[in-house]
This record gives sequence, C-alpha cells and structure tokens, in this order.
Amino acid sequence: SPILLAQTEQSQEDKRKEHQRELAAKLNEEARERLRNKKLGKTDTKVKRSNVSYKSPKDLPKDPEIRNLQIFVDKKFETVILPVFGHPVAFHISTIKNISQSIEGDYMYLRINLFHPGSTLSRNEGVTYPQPDATFLKELTYRSLNTKEPGEISAPSSNLNMAFRLIKEVQSRFKAREAEEKEKADLVHQDTLIISQNRGNPKLKDLYIRPNIVQRRMT
Repeated sequence: SPILLAQTEQSQEDKRKEHQRELAAKLNEEARERLRNKKLGKTDTKVKRSNVSYKSPKDLPKDPEIRNLQIFVDKKFETVILPVFGHPVAFHISTIKNISQSIEGDYMYLRINLFHPGSTLSRNEGVTYPQPDATFLKELTYRSLNTKEPGEISAPSSNLNMAFRLIKEVQSRFKAREAEEKEKADLVHQDTLIISQNRGNPKLKDLYIRPNIVQRRMT
C-alpha cells in the first residue's frame, strides 16, 4: 500500500542518515587523534640497527699496522682502527662524518670528524643516539713526518696518505649501499604475476604505424 511504501522509504532514509552520522563521528575522531599526536610530537620513526664492527676485542685483525699503532682500514668489516692513547680503537665507517688531509711544512695532517649529538649535520634524520649522555669524540687529528730520511723506502706519512684514500673508498661504498637500502625500503611488495591460461597473449587491435617503416619496392 502507499502508506507502507512511504514508511519503508522513511525507514531507509533514517538508516542512511544514521550511518552518515556514524561515519562523520569516526572521521572527526580520527582527525582529532592526528592533531593530538602532532602536538605531542609523536611520529612514526624507524629504529635503525646499530653497526657493530667486532663483537669483542679479540676479533680485531692481527695485522702489524695495528700492533705498531698505525691507522688500519678493515675493508671487510667497514671499520677504521685508530690509535687512541696507545690503544687501537675500532670506529665503524658510519661514525665518521668526514675526513680531510693537509700538508704544513714537513708534516702531513689527517683530520677525522666524527658524528656526535648536537652536530650540525645529523647522521640520519629521525634517528637518535642510543646513549646521548655518553662521552663522544668530536674529532681526531694525526700528524706524521712528510720527509723521507736516507735509507727509508717511503716517508712516515705514507700511512696517513693510504688511510685517507681507503677511508674515502669504504665511506663511498657504505653510503651507496645505504642509499640503495633506503630506496628499496620504500618499495611496495608485489605479488607474483599469474598469466591467465584461458586467453591468448594480449594484443593491440587496430594499431597502425605512420609513416610506414617498410620501404616500398621501386620498379
């Protein structure tokens, strides 16, 4: 009857309006939650694993440069072993900000700047230091004689020169790999494509090439 039909339409309209009110309330609550998180400074930050060169001091290489307290670059573990107060100390390449080399008079200087809390350029945006209250080294400077004495094969500064080149090489390779991993992290995993067995290979219909790439036979 017309009356029953009108009541049914009214009931459906009431349900639709009620559903719209529920959706609006849900969207408003989600918006308020985003604003609260923004004010509190909550952001979704990824925890980056720490780079560990060696698990224990006994794992350090046994090369003579380390025993002689010279700078040694371990390319396999991407680590620079530096003499600090008479002891070899391992620094992973990720802790080194930059290096510079200079010659002043008869001496060559190698300066190594390290990442530390409060540095101008952060190592990674959104990544904090595990122990920001610990004591950090800011920079290290090594000096060596740049002149060769009679009977010497090379100047003492050759170790600094070799270390500078190797550190640059390892640092470049490490940065390239990190950039590649960061790029891959943003990729979305795609399921394996399955070709349909019911149809033939897809083809473009009514497709013509202009101008014609086939040369006409001249007679």
